[in-house]
Amino acid sequence: MWVFYVFLIIAVIWFGIFPFLSVFTKKTRDWSPLVDQNSSPSDAWLNRQAKYMLKNIDLSKEENRKLQYHLTFKKDLNSCLKDIVEKKAEAMDSVVLNKSKVAFLAVSVSQNGPLDTFLLLTINLSLIKNIVSEMGIRPSLPDLLKLYLLVGIGALVIDQINDLEFGDALPAVGTIAGKSAAQGIGAALVTLRVGYLTKAYLIHGQSKTHKKEARQWARLKIRNVIIS
Repeated sequence: MWVFYVFLIIAVIWFGIFPFLSVFTKKTRDWSPLVDQNSSPSDAWLNRQAKYMLKNIDLSKEENRKLQYHLTFKKDLNSCLKDIVEKKAEAMDSVVLNKSKVAFLAVSVSQNGPLDTFLLLTINLSLIKNIVSEMGIRPSLPDLLKLYLLVGIGALVIDQINDLEFGDALPAVGTIAGKSAAQGIGAALVTLRVGYLTKAYLIHGQSKTHKKEARQWARLKIRNVIIS
């Protein structure tokens, strides 16, 4: 029995605590001027962002070479930085989709309330860590707390589906298979929401207006995924 608890403690530390803490090693940055067509960032601001990217982001050799060139010769640095951010953001879409699929399959198959909660928590904590690591910046502390609260509430709601009685109104959902599928779909939607919100917070900036746009963008992305 003690072997199980040792394994459980190691799993919680490795898949839960480490991803949670690693996010805070990154700094906050407002990169909305790079994607906002109406913004005209100063050369000094662009230079700071370029130096930060070279130091803190995992760039390809080609990206690194181009950024070094544009930074050295002060030539079209804005477009270079924008291309890097957009490519990183686009790559994160597939990460979010893959994690949502993993969440759906894992939660659907487990049919165990505490395990469902653990799986959803670890998958989403890992997702946030992956996006932050790839982008090289993290959301603000209030936004991070909102994301973690969303993960926690989602895990609790998924856990309660097994205890719900659907009666004659939804007999298909009331079966074990139906509840497992409902839990899996719920887990996937929570993961999509967390992933796209994390990405949106990083790209659309820290102002209230930008945060509102970020939430609207995240809802639109989820709707497009469901439709497709």
